[in-house]
Amino acid sequence: MIKNLVLHSRPRFQEVFLIHEDALVTREYDDLEPTDKLDEVPALEFWDRPGKHKKRAVIVDNLELTAAQKERKKNLAIMFRYASTHKNLTIYFSHQSFFDIIPLIKKMSDVIILWKPKARNEMTLIENRCGLENGTLKYLFKTFATGHRDSICLDLKENSPGPIRLNVWTPIELVEQDSSDEDE
Repeated sequence: MIKNLVLHSRPRFQEVFLIHEDALVTREYDDLEPTDKLDEVPALEFWDRPGKHKKRAVIVDNLELTAAQKERKKNLAIMFRYASTHKNLTIYFSHQSFFDIIPLIKKMSDVIILWKPKARNEMTLIENRCGLENGTLKYLFKTFATGHRDSICLDLKENSPGPIRLNVWTPIELVEQDSSDEDE
């Protein structure tokens, strides 16, 4: 999914950085021709490198966060809170557990892509954290994202042309029900 988003970005990214536990070994991002591969989140000074005014993507793929060292969490927080805007970074953050993501990262994220959680109560908690009405995710996964690999994209940016989308690209129009209709 991330590779697809990076490849379809217009204008294209001039630099792509990969942060991954096995960054120096993995080959899954080689077709993006990363500018640099890192196995740890760099300190703020790293982003002061030449070309800091270029359009840059940072892919953070499944880093261990539950037992992460303070330095990793600190550098992630600085990257999301400060470097993303002041160092011209677009950050793609991938993690397999919504609830293990550092709260700051969830708060700072503009776009969240969700696959159907296994536990039903997780949907309610995710709805609450993302500002959705109770039952919205259950409805979306039951009605639109019915395939095994389907996802729901929540675009929280102001004036988004598609605040809720199926598989990133297809807008979903939620129909508001009039409360008087529910009584009938």
